[in-house]
Amino acid sequence: MIAAAIGVLTTLQFMVTAGPGLRTRAAQFVFHDTLRVLAPATSGSALLLALVLWAHPLSAREVQDDRRRILRRAAAVALPGYLVAAIVGIVVGLSLLIGLFQQGLGILGLGSSVVTWRDVWTGGTTTAGDTLLILFLAQRYAVRLQAGGMSLPAKLILVVTVTVGLRATVALVLASLVSL
Repeated sequence: MIAAAIGVLTTLQFMVTAGPGLRTRAAQFVFHDTLRVLAPATSGSALLLALVLWAHPLSAREVQDDRRRILRRAAAVALPGYLVAAIVGIVVGLSLLIGLFQQGLGILGLGSSVVTWRDVWTGGTTTAGDTLLILFLAQRYAVRLQAGGMSLPAKLILVVTVTVGLRATVALVLASLVSL
């Protein structure tokens, strides 16, 4: 669901802000940006949300006891989550281009023609770095967050506020290192 929403919003944003010459290359934008940027961000956001929702109904002691097991499972689903987010983001973006913006089916070939293994490598590496950061933060702070006795909305606000800047910085550093 997060991947679909991000796919819709970024495709619409691109089509509204791009000039007529760039709109013909929208499918390339959908493929390239989804693989490199949007899918890693989506996968990490879903992982972060899942961890907060998992811990919320538990006591601090239960979080302490189950933390390692849950974090191992979270690590195991991160890269498959990236692939699912990439596929959903691309399908949603292309569906908008074909349906709403009346671009022909030829955009499939045009969009996929720019994809290289480097795009998938960059996205996978960014996803791995983001996942490691999220797992480190969860390992370090999940019990403390749970012990605070905050409501679910308060936890989500705190987690998002603290992690957005950190995750964006890690993503930028990793993307620049991988792109060299």
